[in-house]
Formats: sequence, structure tokens, C-alpha cells
Amino acid sequence: MNIKARKDIGTVIHYLLGRNANGRWPCVEYIAQRPAIFEYLLAGHDDYNIAFQCGSILRDCMKHEALCRCALTVPRFESSQNPHNYLTQLIHTGS
Repeated sequence: MNIKARKDIGTVIHYLLGRNANGRWPCVEYIAQRPAIFEYLLAGHDDYNIAFQCGSILRDCMKHEALCRCALTVPRFESSQNPHNYLTQLIHTGS
């Protein structure tokens, strides 16, 4: 997938995560019910070609408490020495 397409996907997900429909957050609810999405985002974070987009999507997800809780249950977070530092690094540096 080319860089423009990856950028467009990130933009669409950013928009969907920020969309509130009658007091509900449909995209947040969808992702919270599928924690495997965080596995893909974290794995993508290690791939140079998509790391920026995955980091951006992770930062957008972390703006929602339900998704923060969900992300912290992902084995990659659980197995890290300090999940809080790992999450902080992802949010602030995108790497």
C-alpha cells in the first residue's frame, strides 16, 4: 500500500474515533470489543513502513478510557517490564 493510502486510512480512523453519535462512540465500542486490533497496531509499530500510521492510530485510541483499558490487557503490554512507560513512549514519541 502506498504512503498516500496509509495516510488516508489513518485520517479516516482518526475521524471515526472522534465521532460521537447520540452519546455513543461507535468506533470506540467496536475496537473495545476486538482487542486483537491492538495486537495488529502494536505489531505494525515495529514495521518501518506503517509505524507512523499505527502510532498515530494508537494515540487516537488512547484518548478514550475504554480503549486504554483494552490496550493494557494486550499480552504485549502485560509482558513488558513497565506497561505505563511503554504506553507513554507510544503516545509521546510514536516509536
